[in-house]
Amino acid sequence: MLVGTEFYASELRKRVGLIAPPFVPTAAFDFLDVSYRECPLDGCLGMTLRLNGNTGVMVASNIPEEGKKQFTAAHELGHVTIPSHSQINTFRCTNNDLMDNSKKPQEIEANQFAAEWLMPLEIFKPRCKKLDPGFDNISELAYEYNVTLTAATTRFVDVTDHEVMLVVSANGMMRYFRPSQHFAYKLDFGKLPNTYARNNLSGKPIPDEFMAVASDEWFTGSQPESGEILEYSVKLGDYDTVLTMLWVE
Repeated sequence: MLVGTEFYASELRKRVGLIAPPFVPTAAFDFLDVSYRECPLDGCLGMTLRLNGNTGVMVASNIPEEGKKQFTAAHELGHVTIPSHSQINTFRCTNNDLMDNSKKPQEIEANQFAAEWLMPLEIFKPRCKKLDPGFDNISELAYEYNVTLTAATTRFVDVTDHEVMLVVSANGMMRYFRPSQHFAYKLDFGKLPNTYARNNLSGKPIPDEFMAVASDEWFTGSQPESGEILEYSVKLGDYDTVLTMLWVE
């Protein structure tokens, strides 16, 4: 049973009448009579404005990825929909607000809303149950639901029964991580270890599959019985960001 912000996303989606992906936020803006447009924005990716009883949403037109643009719009839809957010007239949402490690409660709620709007638990979870971990499989989900690979992987980690962890890094430093509910090992957070995830820094190719590495390169304390962890890393386009999935098979 969904609670809190995810409940609001689910209920709105039912009211709008959307039953299959992709779940486009603009359909909800039309339904709610909220003005929506894409335009140049200075210093933020998305804005929600309330003035004289009217509500408007703007999303930066220069966001290069369609999936990121959709997530930004769904995030702003959260600000429009979540009842407690109606007390604030203006939201200016930066890239940090849209990331999984945001520290602001209302931005966290808007991200939770966006994930449920774009990748509904009741539909997305059964699809994940049929898939093994791996960016090849998750890329198909990202395409089907019109979201970024990062968003799809985060949602996959949240709902899968596999022992996996997502690590997001940039320029060789870990930015944040997300373990599945069954993942039992403690990450040695900080610099990327000297494994395949660091290949991007030295210009070496990153294997496009899971590779076994010593688990103590990644974890402190208790280790898997085999002493190994499966690691699969991908570089995101022209960015310096690397997604790494760790899997105890």
